[in-house]
Amino acid sequence: MKNIARTKEQLIEELEALRRRVAELEKLDAEHKRVGKVLLSEKDGLQVLMAGLSNTEIGVDIVGIDYRVLFQNETLRRKFGDLTGKLCYEGYMGLKEPCDSCPMIKAVGSKKLEKGELTGADGRDYELLAAQFVNPDGTVDKVIEVVIDITERKRAEQKLQQKNEQLEAQNEKLRVTNEELGAAEDELRASNEELQREITKRKGVEEKIEQVAGEWRTTFDAITDLVSIHDKDFRITRVNKAFADAFKMRPSELIGKTCYEIVHGTEGLVPNCPHRKTLETKEPAMGEIFEPRLGIYLEVTTSPIFDEKGEVVASVHVTRDVTERRQRQDSLIVTDRLASVGELASGIAHELNNPLTSVIGFSQLILDKDVPDDIREDVRIISSEAQRAAAVVKNLLTFARKHAPVKQLVNVNDIIEKVLELRAYEEKVNNIRVNTRFAADLPQVTADYFQLQQVFLNIIINAEYFMIEAHNKGTLTVTTERLGDIIRASLADDGPGILAENLGHLFDPFFTTKEVGQGTGLGLSICHGIITEHGGQVYAESELGKGATFIVELPVSDH
Repeated sequence: MKNIARTKEQLIEELEALRRRVAELEKLDAEHKRVGKVLLSEKDGLQVLMAGLSNTEIGVDIVGIDYRVLFQNETLRRKFGDLTGKLCYEGYMGLKEPCDSCPMIKAVGSKKLEKGELTGADGRDYELLAAQFVNPDGTVDKVIEVVIDITERKRAEQKLQQKNEQLEAQNEKLRVTNEELGAAEDELRASNEELQREITKRKGVEEKIEQVAGEWRTTFDAITDLVSIHDKDFRITRVNKAFADAFKMRPSELIGKTCYEIVHGTEGLVPNCPHRKTLETKEPAMGEIFEPRLGIYLEVTTSPIFDEKGEVVASVHVTRDVTERRQRQDSLIVTDRLASVGELASGIAHELNNPLTSVIGFSQLILDKDVPDDIREDVRIISSEAQRAAAVVKNLLTFARKHAPVKQLVNVNDIIEKVLELRAYEEKVNNIRVNTRFAADLPQVTADYFQLQQVFLNIIINAEYFMIEAHNKGTLTVTTERLGDIIRASLADDGPGILAENLGHLFDPFFTTKEVGQGTGLGLSICHGIITEHGGQVYAESELGKGATFIVELPVSDH
């Protein structure tokens, strides 16, 4: 009996020692959690941190104060599916109403890190850390949450508690043997080791978080494109290293300055500013701007950043030097124009140039002689019409020459009429009838005359080709109209039409449905580039067997 009493006292002492050890481990665990909170508060690296945690069992999400899930990392999507836009308590907990002690709501109210333990819809236990997500303007409309699966730890704790209860019951009955105490001690030690491994694992995750944060900052500065964030007052709030290097300044010297002051060296906004368009439309925008100070073309894309009210408070800018691409495009435009002129010249030059020379020359000789007035008038008409035909050839030569892009106020009706004059002979000999329905008093657009001439010429030549291939004749109907702030030109043919699967590829470079040797596949892609650069759009509508309609839309000039 004395040995049993002594064994009991030893057991109690050992249990107390183990409990103190567990308390120390829990204190160490709490300290590691505190370090995790500090690391997770770094907003700038948040997105990359979330991506870095995708390969761990730690879940990260962003939830709005309306309980709607705004973002999940891969870990949470694997466990609960994609809940973006759904209520968090329904998707995660399988509940109809919010949790009674929601850490998210607590974090918004207390403005500090809150935590809680919850049981998920998958039956597992989770520890949830919630911290408010402060917007640049100081408002809070969402919370970032870190979700850690503590099922195994809870089970270990429950198992430890059960063993303690068993030992206490056995001590009370004095029926505990030395072997059973030893086994219980081994189980407690195993639980202690399991807790130690959990703490070591969490420490490793924290180190991974810190590593990923550093990698994110390095990656952001490694981007060669100029990346910056501008607020609604056009002031720069953040830049990457490439942006600062481009203007030979430190990032701290750029923050707070206006974009037009830094980038363009002006005191006000430049035309076609994509940031202004994003602020107005709340949608991404893209613009190409020529920077005369640097002598280069810049392509700027802007993506909106919204506040909790859905208002645009800033936009992310990505700026690229597209001078070389612009030069290649100009070269392709000239090449395509020359190819079009070559096709025209092959059908017209031989038919017109030699006869015109003779007609004009002999008519002038007749006019120089003494002939009756009625004959003189007829000869004068002949000479006039021959000279008009010569002017058409001259227009062809003018079209073939390279022109520096110059945007000015032009009338779409006039451009189309000139193109139809150039194609009049080919259309006549190929039995193609042209119907025009031009809107009267059509507003002008700001555009490059020769580039628009090339667009309409390319579309008309394509229509003629397919009508001739289909039935050796055809009808081309050209319509212009104004729709609000848009000028629309529709060119409809009665050719074979376009397959549905080809409609989405018509404007892809090198895509063509013509026979080998009949097309380069560049014409329509160049047309698309020209119209897009003019702020408009070009697209096609067709039903197989019922012809095709190409539609060009351009914005009405503000001037």
